[in-house]
Amino acid sequence: MNKKARWLIVALLLVCSTSSFAVGLGLQYSGNAGKIYTNGIAINLKLDDRPIVFAASYYIDDDKSFGLTGDYWLFEKPIGNSGKSTINWFAGVGLFLSMFFGDDFELHDGIRVPLGVNMFIDKKIELYAQVVPAFGISMIPTIKTNGFYIPISGGFRVWF
Repeated sequence: MNKKARWLIVALLLVCSTSSFAVGLGLQYSGNAGKIYTNGIAINLKLDDRPIVFAASYYIDDDKSFGLTGDYWLFEKPIGNSGKSTINWFAGVGLFLSMFFGDDFELHDGIRVPLGVNMFIDKKIELYAQVVPAFGISMIPTIKTNGFYIPISGGFRVWF
């Protein structure tokens, strides 16, 4: 099989597979709960065929920071209704990585446990709020524990 035919098959497989699931893309605001988590806006992404949520944040203050999170939702269960929308609660486990660019470079990582509620409006807009207890470790400039944090965030995702 020649190279062009292989690339055509790969492209067709990708197009066909991407039409079988939806993607939620949105923004969230996170409240300050310690140095590892700073107030700010994050872009988030959730796939409907996998219970996985990713977020990336960038914040500018005295120090600039960039953060990444990845969460695996263990469950999402209904707890009530608001009009035609179902209100769900969810819980999961995840990881975070935060980098600070100030006078010194700092790198922090750790584990997190997202607990929250969400609801869909017309199956296209998802609203959510969550608390995310987390335990962090500083990796650079020295290895040490950063303690226990409970950041709070809320936001929305638009589903495509």
